[in-house]
Amino acid sequence: MNSVFLTVSKFISDHQLLSRGDQVLIGCSGGPDSIALLHILSHLRKKYHLELSSCYINHQLRHKKIIAKEQKIVSDYSKKLGISFYHKTISVKPKASVENSARILRYHAFNQFMKRLGATKIAVGHHADDQAETILMRLFSGSGFKGLRGMAPENDRCVIRPLLNVTKKEILEFCKKENLAFILDETNSNENFLRNKLRHKILPVLRREINPSIDQTLLGIGQLFYMTDDYLKSQLADMEADVVSRLNRRISIDVKKFTTYPDILQYYLVNDILVSLSPDLQAVKFNHVDSVIQIVQKNVGGVKLNLGNGVTCVKNKNKIEFAK
Repeated sequence: MNSVFLTVSKFISDHQLLSRGDQVLIGCSGGPDSIALLHILSHLRKKYHLELSSCYINHQLRHKKIIAKEQKIVSDYSKKLGISFYHKTISVKPKASVENSARILRYHAFNQFMKRLGATKIAVGHHADDQAETILMRLFSGSGFKGLRGMAPENDRCVIRPLLNVTKKEILEFCKKENLAFILDETNSNENFLRNKLRHKILPVLRREINPSIDQTLLGIGQLFYMTDDYLKSQLADMEADVVSRLNRRISIDVKKFTTYPDILQYYLVNDILVSLSPDLQAVKFNHVDSVIQIVQKNVGGVKLNLGNGVTCVKNKNKIEFAK
């Protein structure tokens, strides 16, 4: 049995990504990562009694001939495996970032298919290289604990990432050994996209001039923050019950009680509240959390902060109130 298959199978088992009888929608672009994922899950179908379907999302960001070829590769291989195939076209109209807008719309489309099909999981092909790049991007952009832990093997939206423990190189070798047809995304070389700039310019310099093992270092940082985040989350319940009041989309903190807790838990609670109010984890930055902590420490009232994405924070003498 191929080592990549065994590694992914163990990762799925270790993180309990699949349960018996799951209905899994596989997001498939026609690239090597998602085709490998489609192949591996099809071979795990019997073990977990899975019902599989695949989905291709057309972002309309590439030439029509390339899009048609990608869709055909996914459709043909799905048919060969006896897996139902679906596709959808979306229109990306970025307000700030093409990458971010495309991602939000793509997952919205996945969720629509998930509800329509009664799927229990959405599987996507993010791998170890993607994880290292994500952690570096979030570090540069000022993310907090939840951002620096990287992408979770499974998130609270039922998205699973079975390939997070294998590298791009390993996936390409796997596709070659298994004789899997795929198409490389031409936009991956477009350095107008931040991720591609990191991949093709910044990471090679870091590997060459600072740390040849920078990818593993970043993955280690992500794992450390993952464990730290889990621990702090376990400590948060009692604090939240003590200091937080919720009414619809308004969340209040009792300042006097809040300041009796350790600084790290104060930071973590504010971060957790902002994440709960924001539609996008990546929009919550360290400076947002820090600005809230600063007004608490100043012990003054009548201060209002705009924290992005329509989230506001008002500090009165005895209370901090978050709203959206």
